[in-house]
Amino acid sequence: MARLLISLMVITIFIAFSSASSDWKGRRQADAIFTSEFSKLRNNIAVQNLVKKLLNGKGRRQADAIFTSELSKLRNNIAVQNLVKNLLNG
Repeated sequence: MARLLISLMVITIFIAFSSASSDWKGRRQADAIFTSEFSKLRNNIAVQNLVKKLLNGKGRRQADAIFTSELSKLRNNIAVQNLVKNLLNG
């Protein structure tokens, strides 16, 4: 995971500096790419953690509660991300 994060950071920096014009728009695009990829990574980790919790032999009710809670968190995160996108895009 650390390697992936470092790779994403290097790619983001490379994109920012390799742009024909390293102006504000180029940096903003690089930031958006990094944020998008980092968000995907965090969501994947959240799903992996959820599966681990569900498979650890917890009781059925507890597993259902954990699943519902984690799903709610993921849905809220997606809603916030969509709100931010809408605010940034006008």
